[in-house]
Amino acid sequence: MKIRTGVVYFILVLLAVSCEGKINQKEGQGVNDEVLQDQKKFTTIQWQDSSINFGTIKEGEKPLIHFRFKNTGDHPLYVVSVNASCGCTVVNYTKGAIQPGSSGEITGEFDSKGKSGEVNKTITVVTNTKFNMQHRLMFTGTVN
Repeated sequence: MKIRTGVVYFILVLLAVSCEGKINQKEGQGVNDEVLQDQKKFTTIQWQDSSINFGTIKEGEKPLIHFRFKNTGDHPLYVVSVNASCGCTVVNYTKGAIQPGSSGEITGEFDSKGKSGEVNKTITVVTNTKFNMQHRLMFTGTVN
């Protein structure tokens, strides 16, 4: 039963990473599937912001949302992929190795053109972290 649950979890992670909008991966920086395979070098992460409300904006504005984190473990932290739940959000992130004790950031620029009302969006981040490799960041607000 544990093996089946693990396989289901793995498949769900893969589907979430591959199906939710645009995936940004570091190319040529040594961050690839190998990072996720060496669990002995996994680290821990502390999110300073994992849910942000950008307030009320006018339709057409593009708020920039910042999610900050810190590597609280003993090994370098790598952001392997970042993707937004929709094409209306462009994501960026700290690239390369984030050393123990150092901080990084995930940003999302939300394009509110053609949107109105309450906004509830997510950004999914995959890292080489113990216990949970997939992190969901949320941002909310209102578009008038």
